[in-house]
Amino acid sequence: MKKTVLRLTAGIAVALAVIFLYALAHEGGHALMVLLLGGQVTNFQVNFLRHPPQISYTGVSDPLHRALVSLAGPVLPLLLIPPATLVLRRTGSVPVKGALLLLLLALLSTTLTSAAVSLGCGLGGSQPSEDLAKFLRYSGANPFAVAAGF
Repeated sequence: MKKTVLRLTAGIAVALAVIFLYALAHEGGHALMVLLLGGQVTNFQVNFLRHPPQISYTGVSDPLHRALVSLAGPVLPLLLIPPATLVLRRTGSVPVKGALLLLLLALLSTTLTSAAVSLGCGLGGSQPSEDLAKFLRYSGANPFAVAAGF
């Protein structure tokens, strides 16, 4: 019984850690792009237990730059796929494999959500708070081409 409770607790802790790391990478992507474009990050929050993860920034007002900031959030976590896959193939640790599979599943859901939002915008839908919808609005990019990219 103790082992079962311990394993369940460890599983929940690993899942929460993966969610936190994903949120950190996503919001970090936005923040990194703001800094690369010469802006200033005024608020960086990933405490998803109290508030939704978000950043606030100033100094980035050009529509193309704002489009890049919006796109950087969903794209940066996708850069974790190759190293996560490499570690997954080489590790023998079951907990590490489980954590990496959870991370890869979260990344798959990001890809599918990004494609779905882009398609939705292309079909006349509006998701004003979604990163990809903001990217499409600021950049004027073809939503179907963006969906195909994901």
